Amino acid sequence: QTIQAKAEGIEQFRKGDSLARSIEDVSGEAANAAEMKAAATGNELIFTQVKLASELKKLEGLYNSFMRSQHQLERRIADLEQAPERLDRIVADYEREIEHRNRNSTTEPYFAVAGKVYGQKNRKELLWEVARVMKKVSDKTAASLAVGEYRGFKVSVEPGLESGSRQFAVEGRTGRHSSSTLGYRPGDDFNINGFLQRLDNFLDKFESKIEEALETKKKKAAELQTACQSRGRRFPQMALLEALKADNREVMVELQKMRKAPAYKSAWEPSSSRMSEAKAGKHNIPVNENASSAIDQSLIITRSPV
Repeated sequence: QTIQAKAEGIEQFRKGDSLARSIEDVSGEAANAAEMKAAATGNELIFTQVKLASELKKLEGLYNSFMRSQHQLERRIADLEQAPERLDRIVADYEREIEHRNRNSTTEPYFAVAGKVYGQKNRKELLWEVARVMKKVSDKTAASLAVGEYRGFKVSVEPGLESGSRQFAVEGRTGRHSSSTLGYRPGDDFNINGFLQRLDNFLDKFESKIEEALETKKKKAAELQTACQSRGRRFPQMALLEALKADNREVMVELQKMRKAPAYKSAWEPSSSRMSEAKAGKHNIPVNENASSAIDQSLIITRSPV
């Protein structure tokens, strides 16, 4: 008994669970010590008590996991219910940006810096202006610096994630937009024609952003329907769990009777064992001494729908 008590504590500390407030898990060496105690007494009922306690702990673990998944499902459903409104706002914002872009697009695009317009013939001067602003950007600060205006959008630059890199962004009617395609890493060749082409490609992809948002909206709706079907589902092995709890109480009562009356012969049998045998027979699965087949089956059932 002393070895069993120590083994239970050692087993808990070995798991490193700092959140645990009690040390009572019957597993690992603790279970071996309990089995040795049962073997030393020669009392089969102690064997049964150890087995039932171990099975109960395993099934309670599955039940707790199931309940956590249900709570996570509720949070996911709440998020999915708000998704259409969020995605509709994204679509509306990009529609406004497209209207703004089209209204400010010209046959010959120009770039304006501090009120001065740079067209196709002034690309070299524009290169110097943009390069001058890029040199002012420091890795030590996250502040962005204004570069100019292109097709109605304010263009700015700021430090990138990598040291020495620079990240450009555009700002329209609904907010700031950026992408890795507007970034320059150390050693990248910077030329004004390529820079303007990147800006054109980025601004011309706003329509695809709307398509992505609408497709995401369809997927979220389908996911919400599936999630709602799993909401409020009962733990599949609840009956077995309740039976194991009752068996653990009843076996202790039987052991108390045997301690008080050494001649007492217990004819008690755990109801959970009969349930496991019936379930195993229904699924044509053999039941071992630990009834692990029933518990393993519950693990499959509780995890798959979520």
